This record gives sequence, structure tokens and C-alpha cells, in this order.
Amino acid sequence: MTFTELLEAYRNGLSDKARYNFDSDMLQWNSWRGNADIEPASPHDVRDFVIHCAEVGFTRGPLTHASISHILTSIAGLHREVLGVADPTKSIIVKSEIKRLRQATGTLQSQAVALRSEHEVPLPASSPAHRYGIPIPSIARLKESCDTTTARGQRDRVLLGIGQDLGRRSLDLHLFDHSHFTRRPDRQGDAFIHRSKTDQRGEGK
Repeated sequence: MTFTELLEAYRNGLSDKARYNFDSDMLQWNSWRGNADIEPASPHDVRDFVIHCAEVGFTRGPLTHASISHILTSIAGLHREVLGVADPTKSIIVKSEIKRLRQATGTLQSQAVALRSEHEVPLPASSPAHRYGIPIPSIARLKESCDTTTARGQRDRVLLGIGQDLGRRSLDLHLFDHSHFTRRPDRQGDAFIHRSKTDQRGEGK
């Protein structure tokens, strides 16, 4: 099999979310290597990539320890499963650089502030958003910001309502099709959950 066929076979075995993450990681890896993904990387290559991610990064600047570790997982899968060679991320050269980075920057990450349903639901006093006076992130506030005079604004308004009513994450909303919704006489509706985090291929588990 060619490299392209092996890569596609590997991607097809991943869940939708894992495939999205893998493709995103490979974009950054290949942009640094110059699209040389067919050639196995040496441990020195991977170490230099880690240093670049931590010190320079990409369009949004340097990456966090967690983001770098995530990309290394994809690089490991590329070499082990697609190229069929030893995993360069397991080298002591790479591990030492990751350890140095962890000691220098730590591993704690800022937690995203959860959306509230309405404006008046307060944020926990311990949250950074509360301390810095950041407006309460609520679905109601997002709905108000939708320009319903445009098709895009109407779509966003509907998706926010669906997410609020069903308690679905934003990642799940793109899996819905209009055929998955049924309007009832009482002006309520039913939604068919075609896929979920634990059933991404819609097998009915």
C-alpha cells in the first residue's frame, strides 16, 4: 500500500473527533517540516519541533504543554501505525525536553467558563471571570447577539436554542440534520440523537 492509502486507512479507524484532532495536529507538524510527513522523523527532529512549539508556535503563538503533548500523540500514531517505524517521541531526547518544558511552564491550564442559561445566573466567586468582572457568559446573551435579519444569524440562533434545549455540546450540533427534528402539535419538538460522544458512528449503542 502507498503512504496515502495507509494514512487514509489509519484515519478511517479514528472517531470523528479523533480524526479532526489528528488532522489539525498534522497541519502544524507538516507546516514545520515542510510537508515531509512521508519521511520518518528523528528524535532530534521531534525535539526541535517541541522547542519551536513552546517558544514560537504558530498563528496563535506558543503552544501550551498540553497542546504539545497532544500533537506528540498524533506524531507517535503517524510513525507507529502509518510509517511502521519506531516512535521517535519515546526517545529520551524528546522526553527530556518535555520534562524541561513541564518544569519551566507547569501543566495547569485555565478552565473555560461554563455557559449559563440566563444573564442573572452568577458565576462562582472563585472563578477568574468573577474576579475580573467579565460579563456572565450566557446563552441568552449569545442569542441576543445573533443578527436574525440574516440567514447566518437565524442559523446561529436556532443552533443555540437546540444546544440549550438538548444540553448538547457545540461539537455535537454539527451532527444534526433538519430531518432529525419533528414538530409536535403542542409546538414542542422531538430530536433524534443520531450520534453522540460514545456512539460517533451512529450504531445505536
